[in-house]
Amino acid sequence: MLLAPIEHHPNLAAVALHGGGEANGFTGFVEMVLTYLRAKMGDLTYWEHGGTAHAGVRGSACIEHAHLHIVPAKLDLPLPPDHADHPAIGSALAALAGGSEVKDGYLLMGRSPGRCFTGPDVGISQYYRREWARLLGRADEWDYLVSEDPALTRKTIAAFFSRQA
Repeated sequence: MLLAPIEHHPNLAAVALHGGGEANGFTGFVEMVLTYLRAKMGDLTYWEHGGTAHAGVRGSACIEHAHLHIVPAKLDLPLPPDHADHPAIGSALAALAGGSEVKDGYLLMGRSPGRCFTGPDVGISQYYRREWARLLGRADEWDYLVSEDPALTRKTIAAFFSRQA
């Protein structure tokens, strides 16, 4: 599942930083969505390849619009390098919004329930999607442009709507 703001921002920390309009309360909204999805789907793993604000610079983010990947499973993804540890995604985004990462890009990975970790961008396109595919034993199927699995998408949608919160 993907969670994205309506307004354009390169990363979720920029949404948190800009606090006005649609972004107002966005981190609280993200935490509410994670709580809701956890009640529906069980333990979650989420990540963001926080994009850069520098035009033409590519990093781990392959789409130049903020979005959070949310997977209904507790995945053993690697922590970002040189990571900072946060109690939740809201405090992680607040810390990122106050630093250079909001312009330079970053990695964010966390679990619900659990902690959230942030670190510098590693510059590998779709880094966490690659790690996710590796964990699933489908290491060559990380690129959503060429490896979308409609059956898995339908299964996820069915599971989401069949469970009661």
